[in-house]
Amino acid sequence: MKYAIDKVAGKRYSIAEWKIHCENRTIGRCEVCGEDVYIRAKETTSTAAHFAHYQGTKCPTKAGNRTPFLNLRPSAIDEKNSLEIRQELERQLYKVYNKCSALTGGLRIATFRKLIQNCHQRNVWAYKGLTFKYVPYLLLASHEKFVKEDLTSTAQINFYFTLAPAIRYSDDLWNQQKNVAQSIWKVCPDGEIINYPIDADLDVEPEWFNSTRKQIKKMIF
Repeated sequence: MKYAIDKVAGKRYSIAEWKIHCENRTIGRCEVCGEDVYIRAKETTSTAAHFAHYQGTKCPTKAGNRTPFLNLRPSAIDEKNSLEIRQELERQLYKVYNKCSALTGGLRIATFRKLIQNCHQRNVWAYKGLTFKYVPYLLLASHEKFVKEDLTSTAQINFYFTLAPAIRYSDDLWNQQKNVAQSIWKVCPDGEIINYPIDADLDVEPEWFNSTRKQIKKMIF
């Protein structure tokens, strides 16, 4: 992991920032699961220093610990809600695609169709209490891993999305909001973990646009 939370200051730091702000502390907290993490590897070795979990961790940032969303059972089914969600999905389909594409860095239409098909086969739309703002995130969390063939850009591949580890039933995400983090995490093979807070906004700027925004801001101000 490239970042950890300092348990004293409550702030998120990279390894370099940690050395400046955290004095001699060597134990931090994982931003996803809340478990302790420590600094592994020294700069003198071939492996760059990074934050690591202790042996036996159940954190979903470890691929073997991750339970794909579609493997979780709902606590109850509501077919009336299913119709409303499907109707809204049909109305907002292009915007949902754009949001999924922005969070993945460029999603192929064929992959988007597959995400919807996977969720439809499990009747995710009928999960009790589901509201539409969660749909794009559930589509992304339903996929095992985003590989080169799934994406229009290969700047970042072989990543997956995971929900909070506290989830027991799939609908806990929206039915137990006080107890379950309202975020989805993008877990990349290089140790980068990106937190996306769950919101209803379908107009999302892709990560690759950040550099353009900075350049233009510098140009015009």
